[in-house]
Amino acid sequence: MKAYRLNRIVQKISLRQKLILTSLVCLVVPACIMLYLTSYSSKNIIKEQTYTNSLESLKIIQNNMNNLMTTMITVSNSIQFDSDIKTTLMTTTKDNMSVKMGRMISGKLEQLTADKSGMYITLAVPDGRFFTNYSFDDFTPSLFLEQPWFKQLYSLSAFETKFIGLQPNYLKSRDGSGKYVITIARTLLNAAAEPYAILIVSYNESNFNSLFGGVINTQSLYLLDDNKTIISQINPALLGKNFNLVTGISNRTSSDTIRIHDQEQLFVTIPLRYSDWEIASIIPYKQATDKLNAIYQSNLWLQIVFFVFFVMILLVFIRQFTEPIVKLGRIAGKVEIGIMDVRSGITGYDEVGRLGRSFDHMLDRIKEMIRQIQVEQELKRQTEFELLKAQINPHFLFNILNSIRMHLIVKKDEESAGIVGSLTLLLRATISNNGEMVPLHSEIAMVRQYMDLMNFTIRVPAEAVFDMEDSEVLLELVPRFILQPLIENAYKHGLPQVGGRISVFAEKMNRMLLISIRDNGSGMSAEVLAGLQERFMLGKMQLVDGPKKASTKGLTGVGLSNVYDRLKMIYGDPFKMQILSKPGQGTTVSLYIPISLEDPNYA
Repeated sequence: MKAYRLNRIVQKISLRQKLILTSLVCLVVPACIMLYLTSYSSKNIIKEQTYTNSLESLKIIQNNMNNLMTTMITVSNSIQFDSDIKTTLMTTTKDNMSVKMGRMISGKLEQLTADKSGMYITLAVPDGRFFTNYSFDDFTPSLFLEQPWFKQLYSLSAFETKFIGLQPNYLKSRDGSGKYVITIARTLLNAAAEPYAILIVSYNESNFNSLFGGVINTQSLYLLDDNKTIISQINPALLGKNFNLVTGISNRTSSDTIRIHDQEQLFVTIPLRYSDWEIASIIPYKQATDKLNAIYQSNLWLQIVFFVFFVMILLVFIRQFTEPIVKLGRIAGKVEIGIMDVRSGITGYDEVGRLGRSFDHMLDRIKEMIRQIQVEQELKRQTEFELLKAQINPHFLFNILNSIRMHLIVKKDEESAGIVGSLTLLLRATISNNGEMVPLHSEIAMVRQYMDLMNFTIRVPAEAVFDMEDSEVLLELVPRFILQPLIENAYKHGLPQVGGRISVFAEKMNRMLLISIRDNGSGMSAEVLAGLQERFMLGKMQLVDGPKKASTKGLTGVGLSNVYDRLKMIYGDPFKMQILSKPGQGTTVSLYIPISLEDPNYA
């Protein structure tokens, strides 16, 4: 009850009174408060700074270890995507494989590890063949089949890597190779998702613990796997042991002070890029904080002096600071009851002045946003009305088209049946509600169907050329129906009834997806081209309030200008459309679509 009354009293006090009261309190008891707060804050700052220093040293080791792991992953990728190795392993068997082929594979493995001392590669084929970069006299690779983790590799996906971790060094005969290796493995799958080989890559553990050199003598560093097993440490006696059992640490966090053997230690961990492995550091806390403690203690009295000076300045300028804030409060109250035309008129270059200008600018933006919402609602209403006028029962239309197609098949008119089938698929795609974004290959497939239909309707069919050198580009997501209006323009205006060639080209260029539609038709004059580009400058307000201009209409009523508007609304300023055309030399329309945008889904 007392707390409630105190809260009510505080709420009734104005901001100006609160600031004055706060200033008086700070003047009466500054020393006690400052001593307590400074001592408490300094302790946290010292701890945080010590942690930061330790973390910075760990980041250097982390980067070097990530480089080692990246080297192992890169070697695995090189083998997996080597066409010669893949073709040889998939097309030969243990009985028909020549010695030359085997030497070719072994030679490539040795070439990959020529400059990587301590790296060992094993390729195990299900039919009993093995290929390595080491001699079978040093180790029999078939012994890998007896390892408990080997059978688990067959459940891996195509590009998944299993981080096996610490393993005894199986190449005992090599001097100086170390007692342990760190191993990863990957299953190589064919197009049918069937394994055609198991890839095992090992690196000497000594290559990892050598990175721990150069730290202070009292700092202990550990490389831990996802089970908190020590897989790399300068002391080889600790390898393979559980970190928590060795150090006696439990319920730890990535940054904490712990006690080991009655001594306070700073414990810091940092993860590696791959798997759930991490690097752990343990360093005596007192040794790490001695210098920082001296610095913060020497600055204690300076902080007290500056604090008192700050309070005095606060009292002098408190009225000047609070006057515009009070005014802002009154303006905010008017806005709360719906009066949107009021403005604070506060000026100045300090924080309060910027706050006043920002507040006024915010009110201007709110009014503008209300207008934009009204515009968008009007656009939506117009679009829904246009779609309603063109609506037709899709199931009835599909049933009729399928009946016609079946009738043509019965009449053995395969060509006409194929055209009707393409029309059915195209219409189904145009009314599909499976999201705004589709893979590029789906958009290309729809364009192919559309060109089949157009070629059927004209006297001289146009030649279709699709150029996608990188197959990955077909997986990029693009908005639906951005290519069909461009193809239709090429037919109607570039190649009217005279045949020709329409080329579709796509590639990735510096985080952009370039899609070009090119025809070798009649082209357009500079005046027509300039007028077309001017239409791309129309904004939402002009679309709603301005006169309706004739535009090239696509299959679904989306013309060239609407394609530009859609892509501009989705991607913003990074999206660009370029049109190049000369009379008699054809037309090229290029779309530059950002691919750095996270995959949007408008389903």
